[in-house]
Amino acid sequence: MEAIRKAGLQEPGKKPVAPRTAVSKNAILLNLGLALLISALALVVYSGALRAGFIIDDRNLILENPVVTRNNSIADIFTRSFWPGAEVKSAFYRPLVTLTYFLDYKIYKDQAWGYHLTNLALHIFCSVLIFFLFSRLAADRFIGAVSGLLFAAHPAHTQSVIWIAGRTDVLAAFFCLSALYLYFWAEHKPVFWKVMALALSAAIFFLGLLAKEVSAVLPILLILSEFGRKRGFRHLLKPGQVLIYSGYFALIPLYLLIRSRILGFAVGYELIKPLDWYPAGQADVSRLATVFKIFFYYLKTTLYPVYLCFECNLSASPAWTDPFLIVSILSTLLVLSIGIAALVRSPLLGLGILWFYVSLLPVSNLFQIQDLAMQHFLYLPSAGFCLWAGWVFQKARTGLGENSRPGKLLIPGLLSSVLFLYSVTAFQRSDVYRDDTLLWLDTVSKAPLKHRPHLNLAKKFFQEGDQTSAIHHLKLAIRIDPADASSYHNLGLMYQKMGNPEEAIKAYQESVRLMPEDPAFHTDLGSVLEKSADPDRAIAEYQKALEIEPRFSRALNNLGALYALQGRCQEAGQIYSRVGNSASAYFTQNMKRNCSAEASGK
Repeated sequence: MEAIRKAGLQEPGKKPVAPRTAVSKNAILLNLGLALLISALALVVYSGALRAGFIIDDRNLILENPVVTRNNSIADIFTRSFWPGAEVKSAFYRPLVTLTYFLDYKIYKDQAWGYHLTNLALHIFCSVLIFFLFSRLAADRFIGAVSGLLFAAHPAHTQSVIWIAGRTDVLAAFFCLSALYLYFWAEHKPVFWKVMALALSAAIFFLGLLAKEVSAVLPILLILSEFGRKRGFRHLLKPGQVLIYSGYFALIPLYLLIRSRILGFAVGYELIKPLDWYPAGQADVSRLATVFKIFFYYLKTTLYPVYLCFECNLSASPAWTDPFLIVSILSTLLVLSIGIAALVRSPLLGLGILWFYVSLLPVSNLFQIQDLAMQHFLYLPSAGFCLWAGWVFQKARTGLGENSRPGKLLIPGLLSSVLFLYSVTAFQRSDVYRDDTLLWLDTVSKAPLKHRPHLNLAKKFFQEGDQTSAIHHLKLAIRIDPADASSYHNLGLMYQKMGNPEEAIKAYQESVRLMPEDPAFHTDLGSVLEKSADPDRAIAEYQKALEIEPRFSRALNNLGALYALQGRCQEAGQIYSRVGNSASAYFTQNMKRNCSAEASGK
C-alpha cells in the first residue's frame, strides 16, 4: 500500500531520487495497474448483468422504438423525444442515450446481453475515471484508488448498471467525469493545449446534457472541486476563472432552448400534476419536508446498501410531526453542516459530502419529478460518497501510522472486507434483473405498500396467463391507491380480454372519472361500449378523446370505422382522409365494404 501513496512523490533531499523518466514510468505503470484492478473488480461484480434480459422500459425504448430499429438517419434521433413512439408527448430529450441504443441494435439486434455489455463497459470507464479524477484532486493516489474501488463495487449501482434503461445515469456520469478530468488536466498545460482541453471539456459537458438532464450540476461540481483543492474565493473570482465557469453555465440555456424546440417546453414534466405524490390528492406544506426524507433515504442507501429494492419503500410525509421526517431533517442538516464546515479545514471531506447533495438536487423533488426516489439516481452522487470514504480511509491510515503494523494490516483488511461485502451484495442482486416477474416479485415483497409494483406484476401475470393472480394484484394496487386511474384502466383491459364487458365498463368508467383528460381511457371505454352494442355512447367517448388530443390515432380509427359501419360515409370519409396511411385494417375494411366511394377518393 506504501507504493500507492509514494510512487513518484519522493521529496528531494530525503531519499535518493530516481531519474525523472524512471519516476514517470513507475507512476504510469502503477496507475495502469490500479486502473486494471478497478476494471477487473467492476467486471467481476457486475458480470451477472450479462444474464439479465429486457425488463420494464427496455422494450419500449429499444425493441419497440422505430427510431432505434429502423434504418433512420442519426439526425432523426436528435429531432425526436426520448419516447418517439408514444402517442402522448414525452417529458425527456436524451438523444445521446437513444444513439447508443441505435448503435447497439445494429450489432446485437434483440440479444439483451449486448446492451448489458455496453452498460457494464460504461460503468468500468466511470470507475476508472473516478480513480484518475480523485487522485488528481486529492494529489493522493491512495484516496483515488479507494474511491475507484468502492465505486466499482457499490451495490446501489445495480439499478443503473444492470437495467438497460438505467444507462441514462451511467452515460451522463461518464460525460460529467470526463469533462471534470479534462478541466483539471489542463490546469498546468501550455496555453494552446489548455484552451483545447477546456473547449473539449465543455463540449463533453454538453454531451452529458444530451444524455440526461442531471448533468446540469457539473458547473457547480467543478467550482466545489476547486474548493476541494484548497482554493478560496479569490481564485474563483479571477476574471479568467469567471469566464471559464460562465462558459459551462452558458451551455445549459442552449440545451434548454434545443429541448424546448423538440418537446415544446424547456423544463418540467408536462403530464405530472402537483399532487401525484399523494394517494388521495391530499397535500399540505409537508410536501417540501418530504424532500428531507428523500435525502435521508439516499444517504442511508449509500451508507448501508443492503436492503435494496427496485422501487423504494418511501412515501410522502403526512405531517411535519412524522418521527421519521424529524430524523431525516436533523440528519440531513447535520451532514450538510459538516460538509460546509469541512470545506475550510478538510476540503476533500467537504467536497465529497457536498458533491453527494448537489448531485441529488435535480432528483430530490424540490421540483417535482415522476418518482419520489429511485436508486439509479444515486449513480453520480455516490461518487461524492466514495471520495468521502477514501478520505476517511486515508486519515485512519495516517493516524495509525502508514508504516506501523496496524496501518499496514487493519486499514487494508477493513477496506477488503467492505469491498467483499459490496461485491457479494451487488453480484447476488443481479439475479433479480433476469426478467420482469422476478423483479416485481422482489419489489412487492420489499415494498408491499407501493401500488406500482403490484400493477406491473399484475400485467406480467396476465401476459403469462395467470388471470387470478393478475386480478388479485390489481385489486391490491387499487386498495393501496384508490385514486390511481391507471390501475382501473388496466383492470378494464383485463376484464375486456377475459370476455367480461360489464366489469370492464365499470373499471373504465372509474378510470375516466379519475383522469378525464387521458384520451386513451376514453378510447378504450368507447371500444368496449361499441362491442356491447352501445354505439352512441361509444361515439361520445371517441369524440371526447379527440377533443383532448385531435390526432389520437386509435380514437380516429375507431370512430371512423364505427361511422363507416353505420353507413355515415361522409363523416367516415373525412376521418379516413385525416388518418391517411395510418388507417387501421379494420377501418379500411369497413370503408371498402360500406363507403367505397369515399374510400377510393382518399
